[in-house]
Amino acid sequence: MPHVIIKYFDAPVSDVSKANLVDVISGALVENLRCHPAAISIVLRPIAPENWHEQVFVPDIENAASELILAPDYSAIPASS
Repeated sequence: MPHVIIKYFDAPVSDVSKANLVDVISGALVENLRCHPAAISIVLRPIAPENWHEQVFVPDIENAASELILAPDYSAIPASS
């Protein structure tokens, strides 16, 4: 406890970026959930953009809306992103 799964559009993520994510996410979990750092597991799961709606939006956002602590606002994302 806790186990974090980060789903994102499939794109290269450098080892440095992965290490930064681990540091920031682990630090936040230790501070806010008061867990031991050795208890944390983190997964980066790339998702092809064309599969986002079916594999992420519907099951994890739309169908789990009551669990969201931050909901996306896709309309606020510039078209070039």
